[in-house]
Amino acid sequence: MENEISLEKGNLPGMGWRKAFSIMTGVIWLSYCMIWLFFYADGYGLLQNLGIFLLTGIITIAANAGIWASFGLRFAPEELRRVAGWRIIASVLTAFGAGIFAVAWLLFYGQDFNGYQNLAVLAVDLIVFAGLQAAIWVGIKKYAKDDWSDWEQACH
Repeated sequence: MENEISLEKGNLPGMGWRKAFSIMTGVIWLSYCMIWLFFYADGYGLLQNLGIFLLTGIITIAANAGIWASFGLRFAPEELRRVAGWRIIASVLTAFGAGIFAVAWLLFYGQDFNGYQNLAVLAVDLIVFAGLQAAIWVGIKKYAKDDWSDWEQACH
């Protein structure tokens, strides 16, 4: 009983350094944003600055997603981990593709269009990304666990 892992208290192995990493990346990103606004933003247009913030935000989220995804996969059933492998890689690639497109659009092409046109382009980018994610993950349900009672008990 003494060595039992408790989800309620959050004392899972490997969780502590992941929490610290998430906090530190958030602090570093916010610090970067403040430094950028004070010293470098004047040389760029609004859309270019938005692109810079989007790019740095994507990097921050990607770093955190990587460490937390590996943590979460430890608790998934073996069969689910096996079939999720290519889906995770495809999801990461589509996320980077959508993010790179959005950043490139804002940095290099956005200033030639008005705000509504830029918003429409970014909305289409998001819709394409969401559609690709749905296509990638649509068949995973059959590998998922139908009985979640042990998970629910651990959480209460």
